[in-house]
Amino acid sequence: SEHSKVNFDHAQRVRQSMSDGFNEVFKEVDIIIGPTTPNLPFAKTDNPTGREAYMSDLFAIPANLCGIPSLAVPIGFNEEGFPLSLALTADKYQENKIYQLASYIEGRVNE
Repeated sequence: SEHSKVNFDHAQRVRQSMSDGFNEVFKEVDIIIGPTTPNLPFAKTDNPTGREAYMSDLFAIPANLCGIPSLAVPIGFNEEGFPLSLALTADKYQENKIYQLASYIEGRVNE
């Protein structure tokens, strides 16, 4: 339908804009380091809503939409015993940079 085409075209423009933004950032940096999720992991007894579960993956969406590599590397646990991690994101075809940094971080965390 025409409505679907309009939505698809808009989504393609948004994705291209995001990709262009990443391209500009990667002219200046090799890797973006950030949180893996906007919140702590859910406890086994938690019953998150669909929206809460969706929002926990929010930071993974840009890399997936833009087709760039990203990796969550464990960095330890908080006071309550929840696992913590960092997201490492690099430009297209630069997985080796992510693996090198992830290996370095894991070595430091496990000392």
